[in-house]
Amino acid sequence: MFRKVLAIFSLWLVVTLYESCCEKLPYYVYDRIEVMPEGTQLQSSDSLVMVIFPIILDYVAVGKFGVTESYALSCEFGYLGPKYSVEEIIITSLQDFNEDYRAGDIMNDLFMVEHHEGQIYSYTPPKRNPLNQLEDKRNFIASKIWMKEVPNHSNPIAFHVYVRDVKGNEYEAATSPITWN
Repeated sequence: MFRKVLAIFSLWLVVTLYESCCEKLPYYVYDRIEVMPEGTQLQSSDSLVMVIFPIILDYVAVGKFGVTESYALSCEFGYLGPKYSVEEIIITSLQDFNEDYRAGDIMNDLFMVEHHEGQIYSYTPPKRNPLNQLEDKRNFIASKIWMKEVPNHSNPIAFHVYVRDVKGNEYEAATSPITWN
């Protein structure tokens, strides 16, 4: 019995390693996100630009031979983005933004997402879509997020980003305080 279990495990390991390192790995999964603004001291007319980075990446292949997910040992591809599509995105501010957007209010309608369709290194210009109208929310991760408005004051504001994927994984991160002078 032990030999059969060992043989099955060995076969599973060989198939997993084959799928992980002998093919291009089109997707990645991540453990957390980080919000990186392009600057924290902005001019009064500057738009906030930030990127939502996936942290602690594992590159994965589409499963074959009954294996649902294979992890790479040292391969780095992930050219199709995250394996699990983003289902929900909520951006809020931790302080009052203006009279219409108080601390904790959902601010998604103030943001645009800039992303490339297809290969990143192609010569097609990036597209900007309103965050609320983003069809493939997978494009949200690792894309530039542009804010369409600026606050009506110069008090520091930190932004909070909440992301939930189709598998139910939840990720949260916040910016450092940002000031418009």
